Amino acid sequence: RRYNTLHSCETRASLLRVYCSRKAVHIEEPHGAHSFRGLTVILFWQACIMEISTCEKTQQHPTVAPDLQHPSASTDPPTCGVCDDHLPAIFWDGTEDGSNETNCADFAALQSLKTEQRTPEERAEAHKEEGNKALKFKINKVYIRKAVQHYTLALQEPIQNISMKSILHSNRAQARLNLGNFRKALMDSEESIRLNPGNEKGWFRAARSAYELKEFDKSVHFCREGLVQVKESTELQALLESAENAKRIQHSEMNQKNKILIQKQNYLEKLHRRAFKFGSPRFHFGEHFPKLSTDGKSLNFWVLFIYPEFMKTDVVECFSESCTFAAQLDQMFADCAPPLEWDTKFEYKRERLELYYCSNVVKVYPTHILEAKVLHEANHILDLDKEKSFDTCLEEMHIDSRAAHEQQLILVDENRTLCDVLSVEDHIISGHPTFFILSKGTHFRDVFLNEWKPFLDNF
Repeated sequence: RRYNTLHSCETRASLLRVYCSRKAVHIEEPHGAHSFRGLTVILFWQACIMEISTCEKTQQHPTVAPDLQHPSASTDPPTCGVCDDHLPAIFWDGTEDGSNETNCADFAALQSLKTEQRTPEERAEAHKEEGNKALKFKINKVYIRKAVQHYTLALQEPIQNISMKSILHSNRAQARLNLGNFRKALMDSEESIRLNPGNEKGWFRAARSAYELKEFDKSVHFCREGLVQVKESTELQALLESAENAKRIQHSEMNQKNKILIQKQNYLEKLHRRAFKFGSPRFHFGEHFPKLSTDGKSLNFWVLFIYPEFMKTDVVECFSESCTFAAQLDQMFADCAPPLEWDTKFEYKRERLELYYCSNVVKVYPTHILEAKVLHEANHILDLDKEKSFDTCLEEMHIDSRAAHEQQLILVDENRTLCDVLSVEDHIISGHPTFFILSKGTHFRDVFLNEWKPFLDNF
């Protein structure tokens, strides 16, 4: 209201100067910089210029007092283009009457901004400066994105200056590096050095983008080529040393991974050659695949022994496939072995023991499932969700983990090796080999052999 009641051009111009100077200060602050506010500053400075111009004309020709008028508007006494119902452009909301706004100095200033003619190079330079200002606040990603927008607008201008284009691509690469968009930063950097091979920052940003993408071969290449072009650069030299060191480490890790992959493939060949069949775990002890012996010629199994009468278990972590059950039991129940605390009746002596396994306890894994699990890459190879259990994934793939054939308890011949027993057609390793130990001549043995299925379900 005060602005509209000021009929003195000098007073209005002074007020606008103060307003614009305050806005100019605010626009440099991170929390107050907006493109709208920047336009407002320009708009009010334009209005100031028009007010001063009007004042000068009034002083030179006091009887004429020219003013901006619409051709169809009636001739009124001069009021410096302001009436009581006019607001400065900062308060406009787009619903103002155009015919009245023609008499407003602010509206005229806005129209002059719309019709301002600048060369493409000037517009590109202006966008570049705005981008550089926004890039100073690199802690705030909002301003970095603004910088990218300004550099993009500058590159859209039909400029012929190759050096300017190279700088714009290099600057946008830096902004994208700050945003973590390394692939696009690399593309901008490559375009920058293509346009101007002497752009040192372009070489450095290309090398750094490749480094962040772990493409160390490219990073080393950009560093070396950059040093050839710009001769001396401490930044490129330091980055070159880091890239070469990272490249050596990466090659060493790749060689190690390839070595492990070859070992796993050989391991799978040994499993297939022995005709072992694997399925999902049944007794909640997890999954334990056999391991190669130190000489790499045989396999050692993690084997679970269950005493169903007392609901106790024993684990042999390194049961060689070439070892017989008799030899393993002799070791487990030797005279020097610690006594079984729960065997108060001393019924579990070596000469009274019997071993059983359950046939067809689960369904066999398909070959590709087994290979994926052995290689510890099931989630990647099968494109499975890591949050899901493997059994859930099998259900979704319509692979039933339950037994496909009738289950039976099979008596184990102690004189046979572990490999012989596990290779039997109906023996499926459910997570790990599992065997039941019973004592001959006991009442529990007779009951268990008749009613063993409920036990398996409840164990």
